[in-house]
Amino acid sequence: MRHDQRGRFVYVYRPYTAHSALIGLRYVTWNSQRSFIARRLFMNTVRTIRTLLTIGIVFVAFMTTSRPAAAQGDPKKGEQVYAAQKCQICHSIAGKGGKANPLDGVGGKLSAADIKQWITNPKEMATTAKSEKKPPMPDRYSKLPAEDVDALVAYVQTLK
Repeated sequence: MRHDQRGRFVYVYRPYTAHSALIGLRYVTWNSQRSFIARRLFMNTVRTIRTLLTIGIVFVAFMTTSRPAAAQGDPKKGEQVYAAQKCQICHSIAGKGGKANPLDGVGGKLSAADIKQWITNPKEMATTAKSEKKPPMPDRYSKLPAEDVDALVAYVQTLK
């Protein structure tokens, strides 16, 4: 602290510093109440910027890692498998087929692995999901060739 000859406090002005430029103060007095407020404002600004950057980094990391795994098969072939296996008897897509079990929006709700499990192990998935739909999905689709199952999964995933 500086005092003049009479013992009164004298403001000490400092030239621009990095933190004073950030908060819009031309001069910051380090030994006064004004200086305390400026430092406090600067630290709050730094904390806010740090918090926003952290949230942004976490958001970007979440968005890049949380995407469901894409199916390996060909959706066009999957549509043919859907028709060949007569899935439309029990399931409907865009209002066409069995009304009890619509598949519209399933691609946005379930991952490729979950859809594959529903096709290959329907009883296990029905128990896991606590599904009470009647009649239950038959187990016969687990005997399909792997490329047909993958194509069917890819097709169902396009139904968003």
